[in-house]
Amino acid sequence: MLTLAVLDPQELVAACLGAALTSDAGVAVAGWAAAPADAVRLIGEHQPDVVIAAWDSVRLWPDLRAALVDTPGLRGAVVLTDLRRGDGPAAGPPGGFAITLDKSATLEALLAAVRSAGSGPVASGAARAAALQAMVPDE
Repeated sequence: MLTLAVLDPQELVAACLGAALTSDAGVAVAGWAAAPADAVRLIGEHQPDVVIAAWDSVRLWPDLRAALVDTPGLRGAVVLTDLRRGDGPAAGPPGGFAITLDKSATLEALLAAVRSAGSGPVASGAARAAALQAMVPDE
Protein backbone atom coordinates (compact mmCIF):
# COMPACT_ATOMS: atom_id res chain seq x y z
CA MET A 1 0.00 0.00 0.00
CA LEU A 2 1.28 3.45 -0.94
CA THR A 3 1.02 6.28 1.55
CA LEU A 4 0.34 9.76 0.22
CA ALA A 5 0.48 13.35 1.38
CA VAL A 6 -1.65 15.85 -0.56
CA LEU A 7 -0.50 19.48 -0.67
CA ASP A 8 -2.33 22.38 -2.29
CA PRO A 9 -2.50 26.04 -1.27
CA GLN A 10 -6.29 25.89 -1.74
CA GLU A 11 -7.64 24.10 1.32
CA LEU A 12 -10.77 22.83 -0.43
CA VAL A 13 -8.73 21.30 -3.27
CA ALA A 14 -6.34 19.59 -0.85
CA ALA A 15 -9.19 18.20 1.26
CA CYS A 16 -11.20 16.99 -1.76
CA LEU A 17 -8.20 15.30 -3.36
CA GLY A 18 -7.39 13.60 -0.07
CA ALA A 19 -10.98 12.38 0.28
CA ALA A 20 -11.21 11.18 -3.34
CA LEU A 21 -7.95 9.26 -3.15
CA THR A 22 -8.95 7.37 0.00
CA SER A 23 -11.43 5.36 -2.09
CA ASP A 24 -8.61 3.44 -3.80
CA ALA A 25 -7.71 0.17 -2.06
CA GLY A 26 -3.99 0.48 -2.83
CA VAL A 27 -3.59 3.99 -1.42
CA ALA A 28 -3.60 5.36 2.11
CA VAL A 29 -3.77 9.14 2.45
CA ALA A 30 -1.69 10.18 5.46
CA GLY A 31 -3.19 13.66 5.30
CA TRP A 32 -3.42 16.90 3.41
CA ALA A 33 -2.10 20.40 3.97
CA ALA A 34 -2.78 23.85 2.54
CA ALA A 35 -0.03 25.85 4.30
CA PRO A 36 3.76 25.50 4.04
CA ALA A 37 4.39 24.74 7.72
CA ASP A 38 1.59 22.16 7.78
CA ALA A 39 2.97 20.52 4.62
CA VAL A 40 6.46 20.20 6.08
CA ARG A 41 5.05 18.82 9.35
CA LEU A 42 2.84 16.32 7.51
CA ILE A 43 5.73 15.01 5.42
CA GLY A 44 8.06 14.82 8.42
CA GLU A 45 5.57 13.02 10.66
CA HIS A 46 4.19 10.53 8.12
CA GLN A 47 7.10 10.11 5.67
CA PRO A 48 4.81 9.22 2.75
CA ASP A 49 5.86 7.18 -0.28
CA VAL A 50 4.44 9.80 -2.66
CA VAL A 51 3.60 13.48 -2.35
CA ILE A 52 0.95 15.08 -4.54
CA ALA A 53 1.57 18.80 -4.70
CA ALA A 54 0.20 21.72 -6.65
CA TRP A 55 2.77 23.44 -8.83
CA ASP A 56 2.30 26.66 -6.82
CA SER A 57 3.26 24.78 -3.64
CA VAL A 58 6.43 23.37 -5.16
CA ARG A 59 7.40 26.67 -6.76
CA LEU A 60 6.61 29.01 -3.86
CA TRP A 61 7.38 26.96 -0.73
CA PRO A 62 11.17 26.47 -0.40
CA ASP A 63 10.65 24.62 2.90
CA LEU A 64 8.50 22.09 1.03
CA ARG A 65 11.25 21.53 -1.54
CA ALA A 66 13.70 20.97 1.31
CA ALA A 67 11.33 18.44 2.93
CA LEU A 68 10.98 16.60 -0.39
CA VAL A 69 14.76 16.32 -0.60
CA ASP A 70 15.32 15.31 3.04
CA THR A 71 12.49 12.81 3.64
CA PRO A 72 13.81 9.24 3.77
CA GLY A 73 11.77 6.70 1.85
CA LEU A 74 10.09 9.20 -0.45
CA ARG A 75 9.70 7.48 -3.82
CA GLY A 76 8.21 10.27 -5.89
CA ALA A 77 6.11 13.36 -6.34
CA VAL A 78 3.16 14.09 -8.58
CA VAL A 79 3.09 17.80 -9.38
CA LEU A 80 -0.30 19.14 -10.48
CA THR A 81 -0.10 21.89 -13.09
CA ASP A 82 -2.60 23.99 -15.00
CA LEU A 83 -1.17 24.04 -18.50
CA ARG A 84 -4.18 25.91 -19.90
CA ARG A 85 -3.00 28.90 -17.86
CA GLY A 86 0.67 28.26 -18.59
CA ASP A 87 1.13 27.26 -14.94
CA GLY A 88 3.99 24.83 -14.49
CA PRO A 89 6.31 22.70 -16.57
CA ALA A 90 4.77 20.45 -19.24
CA ALA A 91 6.82 17.47 -18.04
CA GLY A 92 8.87 16.47 -15.07
CA PRO A 93 12.62 16.21 -15.40
CA PRO A 94 14.17 12.96 -16.62
CA GLY A 95 14.80 10.38 -13.95
CA GLY A 96 11.24 9.77 -12.80
CA PHE A 97 11.18 11.32 -9.30
CA ALA A 98 8.72 14.07 -10.24
CA ILE A 99 5.79 13.43 -12.55
CA THR A 100 3.71 16.35 -13.79
CA LEU A 101 -0.01 15.99 -14.40
CA ASP A 102 -2.47 18.62 -15.58
CA LYS A 103 -5.21 19.47 -13.07
CA SER A 104 -7.83 18.65 -15.70
CA ALA A 105 -6.79 14.96 -15.61
CA THR A 106 -9.19 12.31 -14.38
CA LEU A 107 -8.97 10.68 -10.96
CA GLU A 108 -7.92 7.48 -12.73
CA ALA A 109 -5.02 9.34 -14.40
CA LEU A 110 -3.99 10.78 -11.03
CA LEU A 111 -4.02 7.32 -9.44
CA ALA A 112 -1.95 5.97 -12.34
CA ALA A 113 0.58 8.78 -11.82
CA VAL A 114 0.67 8.06 -8.08
CA ARG A 115 1.29 4.36 -8.73
CA SER A 116 4.01 5.20 -11.24
CA ALA A 117 5.71 7.62 -8.84
CA GLY A 118 5.47 5.06 -6.04
CA SER A 119 6.72 2.09 -8.04
CA GLY A 120 10.31 3.19 -8.46
CA PRO A 121 13.19 2.89 -6.05
CA VAL A 122 13.72 5.46 -3.34
CA ALA A 123 15.62 8.30 -4.97
CA SER A 124 18.66 9.71 -3.22
CA GLY A 125 18.43 13.18 -1.74
CA ALA A 126 20.83 14.41 -4.42
CA ALA A 127 18.65 12.99 -7.21
CA ARG A 128 15.55 14.58 -5.67
CA ALA A 129 17.33 17.91 -5.33
CA ALA A 130 18.42 17.77 -8.98
CA ALA A 131 14.90 16.93 -10.16
CA LEU A 132 13.37 19.78 -8.17
CA GLN A 133 16.08 22.19 -9.31
CA ALA A 134 15.29 21.30 -12.91
CA MET A 135 11.63 22.08 -12.30
CA VAL A 136 12.14 25.21 -10.19
CA PRO A 137 15.34 26.98 -11.21
CA ASP A 138 16.46 29.79 -8.94
CA GLU A 139 14.34 32.82 -9.66
